[in-house]
Amino acid sequence: QAPQLPFQGAKALARAQAPERVAPGPGMRLSANAAPPWPAMVTFAAFFRLLWRWQLLPLLLLLPAVAEGLRRGAHDGGGQQLQHAQLPSECGHCQGPGVVDPFQRDNEYCEENQGMCACCLQAITDEMSSICGHFGVSAPCASAIQAAIEEKERQCEHKQALDEWNKAQDRDKVNDALGANSPYHTSFATAWSGRLNSTGFVERRFESECAAWHEPSCSSYGPLCGHDDGCNHLLQDVEMEYKDIKGFHGLYQNLPCFGR
Repeated sequence: QAPQLPFQGAKALARAQAPERVAPGPGMRLSANAAPPWPAMVTFAAFFRLLWRWQLLPLLLLLPAVAEGLRRGAHDGGGQQLQHAQLPSECGHCQGPGVVDPFQRDNEYCEENQGMCACCLQAITDEMSSICGHFGVSAPCASAIQAAIEEKERQCEHKQALDEWNKAQDRDKVNDALGANSPYHTSFATAWSGRLNSTGFVERRFESECAAWHEPSCSSYGPLCGHDDGCNHLLQDVEMEYKDIKGFHGLYQNLPCFGR
């Protein structure tokens, strides 16, 4: 009867008696009875169980999305192209988060910007209609506000006429001091209308998103970037009208009356 070996001794004896497994080198072939190298013995299911245990499988599933995000970021200075368009204060409730999701599809990105543009277009139209409603007309109403300013000037002139005896000499002094800028030489509304119209240009809010070089690009997305009826173009037109109306309305509210 073979002597009983201690536990450690039995393991050492088993290792000594086991055939040595050598990985095949270049030009070598495995015999039919040879044990395969250890990586081939790991099954596909065991490999995935190992990844799941080490919590690596979710990371592997995210790799394609991460690679796409890095590609977009490298295309345009580290992802600056994903900043939302800057909208006017009247559209503050339309503005989404500061940046968009870099992993969303191009059509989702364009739809999100289209939603912001449509919201802003409606907000400015409502503001313009609200201002024009005070003058009993529908938008656009810049000419109606100009007429109201001229009427307010006439009312001021009537008030001034009541005090004419007290300011006749002062008027001459103002004319001499201010020359062509004197409020008595020209209509106040006429003088200011040129200044308002000269600064009436408004940029297109979604110009970058509609550019072909932008990544992602919405240049072929008609609802946002169409040349004639795209929201980006319509918003620019409405903003230009609203800018004039807002300026004239502020002028009407703050028009000074030069009577004493």
